[in-house]
Amino acid sequence: MKVVFDERKPVYLQIVDDIKSKVAVGRIVCNNKLPSVREMAVEYGVNPNTMQRAYRQLEYEGVCTAIRGTGTFVLDDKSLVTRLRQEMSEAYIDNFLQDMEKIGLNGNEVEQAVSSALRRSLRIRPAR
Repeated sequence: MKVVFDERKPVYLQIVDDIKSKVAVGRIVCNNKLPSVREMAVEYGVNPNTMQRAYRQLEYEGVCTAIRGTGTFVLDDKSLVTRLRQEMSEAYIDNFLQDMEKIGLNGNEVEQAVSSALRRSLRIRPAR
């Protein structure tokens, strides 16, 4: 599965974001061992050095830990998924608000647009 990377952001950070996203939604479970650097490099279609850098960043960010001779494991921390979901939601919202500002919407207009979108959504029904 080769991934198409965005040229505006370092590849290793995009891999970090992808792995964190998979942990946040449960596709990678806490305390699970991650595939080896070489296996993941093949999966992402990148150089093993890039993958190693991504693993180091994940360790730095408190997502996983490397155990010498054993491998890299997602931390066994119940709050990890909650923290990652919160970080991701804040980033998505920040990006959304920046985009709304680019098209000239003020706070009230953004609020109205979001309320309208929520009403149209099939997943979220308004209270009756």
